Amino acid sequence: MVKKRVIVLLALLPLVALYGASCSGEPEVGPPLEGEITDLAEEFIDNLVDEDYSSAAAFFNAQMKKAMPERKLKQAWEQLLQQAGPYKGELEKRVEQGDDYAAVNVITEFAEMQLNIRVVFDGDNRVAGLWFQPAE
Repeated sequence: MVKKRVIVLLALLPLVALYGASCSGEPEVGPPLEGEITDLAEEFIDNLVDEDYSSAAAFFNAQMKKAMPERKLKQAWEQLLQQAGPYKGELEKRVEQGDDYAAVNVITEFAEMQLNIRVVFDGDNRVAGLWFQPAE
């Protein structure tokens, strides 16, 4: 039953991203982020765990800032915690390289299940996509 609810939440996140990408007017973002994407993904997730949504949202590129402003990010994380239980920690990281993106799949342990937090980075090392998926 819990997995079904998480999957429903996960199915909604790409729709939010698509809606945000179609809106006009770009929010301001800072310069490209420096560092290894595995470290950036870990720092991003640490911000979520610490409930520092402002710092987490600062990782977003313009499209993600529109698609998932800080309040929606907070809402998504809190809903995830209700379904998956408290965050326990990271189990492993895997990097996936594409032509114009790189993704870090962070396998994480929650009280009720393991989840893959997929953080997709653009060429400026800013978060361009975010998915919470059941770990395989």
